[in-house]
Amino acid sequence: MGLPPDVDPVKLMYQLIYIIKSLTEILQRLQRTHVYVLPPPPPPPAPAPSAYPKVEAILRFLDYADKSKKRNDEWLSEDDIVKMYVMFQEDENAAKLYTAITDGSNGDDELIRVWVQRELDRLGGGK
Repeated sequence: MGLPPDVDPVKLMYQLIYIIKSLTEILQRLQRTHVYVLPPPPPPPAPAPSAYPKVEAILRFLDYADKSKKRNDEWLSEDDIVKMYVMFQEDENAAKLYTAITDGSNGDDELIRVWVQRELDRLGGGK
């Protein structure tokens, strides 16, 4: 594969060098004048607004039931725990109220216990 006879190889080489230098200058100018900023990554998906209070109430209640059991204060049966779990899953207002009660109880387990017992009575269970 050769050059056509009417093409001067030296002239062609100088043209190629000129093109390469010109492209290099253009790229350098672009680098100096343009800032390439990548868009920030998308935020992680937030939990569904209606799911968060329910999950929070369930976690707090299970923790409360576990602490009661460790203190040998087993006033909640397994059936009672399941009833409360299901209630929090189905009733967002009850979940929000339980969370507010635990926030405002300042560690007063009796307040929590009274509320839970009333809910269990309302649900048709409890001791």
